[in-house]
Amino acid sequence: ADRDSPTRIIDLCTGSGAIALALAKNLPMAELYGTDSSEKALEYAEENARINNIKNVTFLHGSLFEPVKDMIFDIIVSNPPYIKSGDIQSLQPEIRNWEPKDALDGGKDGLYFYREIFSQAARHLKPKGLIIVEAGEGQAEDITHIARTFQLEPLSVIKDYAGIERIVIVE
Repeated sequence: ADRDSPTRIIDLCTGSGAIALALAKNLPMAELYGTDSSEKALEYAEENARINNIKNVTFLHGSLFEPVKDMIFDIIVSNPPYIKSGDIQSLQPEIRNWEPKDALDGGKDGLYFYREIFSQAARHLKPKGLIIVEAGEGQAEDITHIARTFQLEPLSVIKDYAGIERIVIVE
């Protein structure tokens, strides 16, 4: 990022703010934004910021980039809902009964939010900016394909400790 302006990062579908807050704490000079369509989730996010005394995050209510209008970011991160609508009923009860359905439902094929994020990303990303998303099991290949359809370049896929392709990094 250029030296004069702080690195600006947005966490889409921030939920309780875990990713945005972890980044903000570890990058005290960065400017973090978290957006979510759930006001309830954002209340938790604000509370978590207060408890941890993190001041460099702004949480905004609305879908994806909608609340940040024309802002441009160095990095876009997201752990969006990625469960196929039809699979929600078969999830473990502790997930199915605890998580709000909106936090899980990624549409018919589970990939709805990736399409939305990648289709809008170019308008909100600096040249050479990065998009880092969490993927559901078996989705990484589809996600890189979606990225390419929006002229974004997949850089790498990172596996989690269980060997599942979990993180997709796109430029």
